[in-house]
Amino acid sequence: MEWQPQGIPVEENGRIIPIPWAGGMTDSKPEFVDIDGDGDYDVFIGDNTGKLWYFENVGTAMELQWEFVSDFYDSIDIGIWSQPVFCDIDNDVDSDLFVVNGMVKYYYKNIGTTSLPYFTFIADTLSDIIGSTIDFGDFDNDGDFDIISGSVWYYENIGNQINFNYVFTDTIEMINYVKGRNICDLDNDADQDIVIGEDDGHIWYLRNDGTPYQYDFTVVTQNIVPDVGNDAAPTLVDIDGDGDLDMFVGTGTAGVYTPFGGIRYFENIGTPEVYDFQLITESYFTIDTGWRSVVRLVDIDADGDLDLFIGSGNGQLTYFENTGTDSIPFFTFMEENFQGLSPAAKLAPEFVDLDNDDDYDLLAGWEDIESQGKVELYENIGTPQDPLFEIVTYNYLPGLPDLSVRPTACDIDDDGDYDLLVTTWGYGQYFYRNEGTPEIPNFVLETENYQDLPCGSSFFHDIDDDGDFDLFMSYSDSLYNYGISYYENIGTPEYAVFILASEFWEDLSFHSKSHSVFFGDIDADDDADLFMGNYYDGGVTFYRNLEYNSVSDIPPNIPSTFSLHQNYPNPFNASTTIPFTLDRELPVKVVVYNGLGQFVATLIDGQISPGQHQLRWDAEMYSSGVYLITLEVNGYKDVKKMILVK
Repeated sequence: MEWQPQGIPVEENGRIIPIPWAGGMTDSKPEFVDIDGDGDYDVFIGDNTGKLWYFENVGTAMELQWEFVSDFYDSIDIGIWSQPVFCDIDNDVDSDLFVVNGMVKYYYKNIGTTSLPYFTFIADTLSDIIGSTIDFGDFDNDGDFDIISGSVWYYENIGNQINFNYVFTDTIEMINYVKGRNICDLDNDADQDIVIGEDDGHIWYLRNDGTPYQYDFTVVTQNIVPDVGNDAAPTLVDIDGDGDLDMFVGTGTAGVYTPFGGIRYFENIGTPEVYDFQLITESYFTIDTGWRSVVRLVDIDADGDLDLFIGSGNGQLTYFENTGTDSIPFFTFMEENFQGLSPAAKLAPEFVDLDNDDDYDLLAGWEDIESQGKVELYENIGTPQDPLFEIVTYNYLPGLPDLSVRPTACDIDDDGDYDLLVTTWGYGQYFYRNEGTPEIPNFVLETENYQDLPCGSSFFHDIDDDGDFDLFMSYSDSLYNYGISYYENIGTPEYAVFILASEFWEDLSFHSKSHSVFFGDIDADDDADLFMGNYYDGGVTFYRNLEYNSVSDIPPNIPSTFSLHQNYPNPFNASTTIPFTLDRELPVKVVVYNGLGQFVATLIDGQISPGQHQLRWDAEMYSSGVYLITLEVNGYKDVKKMILVK
């Protein structure tokens, strides 16, 4: 199993999500900096694990293309709640790093270069600075960095550019429970303004109406953008190179009914002097549908490939359709709340044909407003190609304990019908044997402590290909080591006997606590790939099974009916040629996106005859940067990267 954060393309509202399978982030705090000196912004993200994510921009300043580098940058781990802040504190032309954790501020001096950083830990250098967040700015125009901290306190640097010495000078404004801040010139008047995020989700704008030498702050608004839930951590940067500041907002652990974790992106469609922030996406970097994400893949539209559903703690069931093929998947966001199905909270979906009519029905584990665990039953009254779910009962399995429950269906006794294992939070594994028929199930509670298994989100899969189902379970120990436990079935298909074969299966380690396990053959290579839902952080991590099957040791190739070739020249100036080949007449669509995944142009959309074809793209009116050319044929999508240089 290989973690592939960018392993399957995902499209949301016309944009390609850059790193969809990295997982979610709780208490996310983004910081943009040109860490490799190539003239564009890279990003570091702190979160509640105390580590740092690092995504590199391998595109340009105008056309970004993000690549996953690390979820544990430079082995920095401050324990919990990391906030990265970059500043050339020693005036040696490269960026130094401060990682803030509550009242502690860790200083990592960059002893490398502007293009090849190398950080060495110095100490908790700013221990006298009160406040859980900081940012640097020169508020007295003396050439060194001062600090804004806490709620909102000003610390003046009475040292110099090389040897800093901070003293408390002033309380600028009293804002309680500050979770993030950014110092920037938002109104383009050559002095430093302040943007502050609160734990309740409000974001304040303090405009500096003074001068570069003497500040004078005015509270313009407590809601520069709409409330983002809670633990708002804003940072402003000109990410699209149009001369004004855009806004990214990290978020934290909101309530049960509020999505959280995803980094929101607000584009400034105003001017450098007068901002106008427009929300583009609530999950800029990764898929993040909310805490307690539970993953299920099922061919919901009967087109031969697996579609993606994610249940979440806020009660929503998010649907991504596979618009690719069974071997080359491409997920497209369709609905945030599939068919309006919305239990109270902590939704755990399970798709299974309970009435043997060749379409999928839905079992939904959830938790009501009194914290009582329930399993709902929705019958599919539509067709396999066009499902329509109708509620049958809100309490399909009475007597479940309090808190959330997660149902898993499996014919564990090999009698031709589905049995149910229901994981309960802290109360054991409830096993229901089907004493009815495949058409009319009758689930009877057999035990509340199935085979003495511990609590943990469970999934059945025959990993050793011996004809019986094994069991996998999300696991964490008292030291917060997260992994998957593997229980081998040493019994028979008719009589399962599970023994612990591996507490940390395949030594898989996760950035945060896992919450759901799902195996599915997403690339049609006859082995099962792994999808993990995250507990606190939301999001999904994807692990591709690289074990070749017994038929062939060659990984699957692109279907032979067509192929997209690399454009030439590449890089190119003004125009380029895009070749592709068809072996029969097919409907073809060729689309160009920019490095942010935004639509640029459709080059062709129609029926094309067999043979070799070439398209000419005239990019004279477009700016330099990375572009993506996408070929779509019968639902399959292939992508090549092009670089425009002027």
